[in-house]
Amino acid sequence: MGKFPYTNLSHGHSKKGEVSSTYNSWRSMKRRCNCLTGKNWRNYGSRGITYCARWDKFANFLADMGEKPEGFSLERENNDGDYEPNNCSWISLAQQANNKRTNGYITHNNIRKTVAEWSRVLGINVRTLRSRINKGWAIDKAFTI
Repeated sequence: MGKFPYTNLSHGHSKKGEVSSTYNSWRSMKRRCNCLTGKNWRNYGSRGITYCARWDKFANFLADMGEKPEGFSLERENNDGDYEPNNCSWISLAQQANNKRTNGYITHNNIRKTVAEWSRVLGINVRTLRSRINKGWAIDKAFTI
């Protein structure tokens, strides 16, 4: 649980001034969409990303999403869609990293993956693989040497 100044929250996700990771995810979602001075505003709120009115209350978010599993993150399946029950799920942090808008993809033998995914599949250090690609190596060569 992370530090939070409120101890009288009625949803059961606060103990001795700390809140659960589920509550932190909900609070972060709201901040990304609503806080103009927040570090993530430009990637969410300024793009028109918001959340459904039902999720303005944590209890409703919890009822729809359930508890956040350890090592997981809140994911919007449609990156341009809002936070709402039919567009969100809990996914692993590795999966979340592969779903960033800024990721580059490589298609090889009709299989499309991020550089990080190819790195894991091929057993090649991700920095080595990126370096080879940035130097202009042919994909077949970069993937096999």
